[in-house]
Amino acid sequence: MWLVRGYVGNELKIIYKTVIRPIVVYVSEVWKLNTKEEHSLEIFERKVLRKIYGRKEEGEVWLRRTNEKLMRIYGEPLITNVTRVQRLRWLGDVGRLERRRETNEKSTNGEERKRQTSDEMATSGGKGLG
Repeated sequence: MWLVRGYVGNELKIIYKTVIRPIVVYVSEVWKLNTKEEHSLEIFERKVLRKIYGRKEEGEVWLRRTNEKLMRIYGEPLITNVTRVQRLRWLGDVGRLERRRETNEKSTNGEERKRQTSDEMATSGGKGLG
């Protein structure tokens, strides 16, 4: 895909930010990333950014951009940092879901409420969902 002619760097950046990066972040949320895998993700991102922004011409010499310059030009946080934030957000959702379940299982007078099975919910027309 990156070898397709006719795309300008800005268009490739948009494709990367809207299609490729969200998929990689979503998939890596469920992995248990160790240091080696985080490093591999960062290498992947830098390779893609190098394809997007290319080399820098100074006179008659083409120079390879440093990692710091690439990230400064891109202007977004590292993919591993985004993954960490997404994972923390997901953990917060799970925690809130557990608290919601605990409160939903008790009725207003403090008695335990029997949870309906899926068959019971289907026969009741979905009453009790909420």
